[in-house]
Amino acid sequence: MEKIGLYQYYFRPGQFDFKSRIAFSSLIGSILDAAGKHAEANNFGIEDLMKGGKTWILSRLLFEFLAEQPNTHNILVETWIDKIEDVFTSRRFNVYGGENKIFASASTKWAMIDIHSRRFLSLKKYLDEDFVVNGRELLCGEPSKISIDESNWEFVRKIETLYSDIDINKHVTSTRYIQWILDVFSLEYHQSYCIRKFEINFLSEVLYGDIIRINKQECCEKEFIVELIKESDNKIACVSRILWE
Repeated sequence: MEKIGLYQYYFRPGQFDFKSRIAFSSLIGSILDAAGKHAEANNFGIEDLMKGGKTWILSRLLFEFLAEQPNTHNILVETWIDKIEDVFTSRRFNVYGGENKIFASASTKWAMIDIHSRRFLSLKKYLDEDFVVNGRELLCGEPSKISIDESNWEFVRKIETLYSDIDINKHVTSTRYIQWILDVFSLEYHQSYCIRKFEINFLSEVLYGDIIRINKQECCEKEFIVELIKESDNKIACVSRILWE
């Protein structure tokens, strides 16, 4: 049993942004990859689950910068399971840059679903409490339910979901939502500010061919809410809160 996973990532120039730092979606991709590797090492990865008609879905994510993002090609991602509930499990991450200093921390909530019915499964049947790591210092909070003010939206644009947006679960991959959300903000805004905290709730699946409507609102200075709505049924696909500095 590998209770704590530690994985090294090297990023090539194509994974950097225009400020010559690792792109935010690439950082998120690394922690999700680390989650997958750690699950695989303990025999509950997606490939193992899919053989039995099950899979993991990401429900909530909170990523917080604790220090300025370093200019580096290499990071280490540390991950462990913090809690197992009936339907959701909490997974934690610390992200290390140069000199093994933590510059970011993240917390996620995952659910296991039946591939065919898309219904949630009870985790107590599939995960042992022995996988939980207790006593570790938690450097960020848990991702919360994001509240929405329905009266103050600004329409941004519409997107059609295409082949390259779809992952192994045949729905839009988590990092693609994040790229769409960050594209809401202009190049000038990204030049002037950096993400301090990013939080997202995934609420309903987006499939190939779906049309997505993107809205945003500024709830206070340098803090925004962005929502993605499916045109077909007017359901919220995801909602995100971003704090800049």
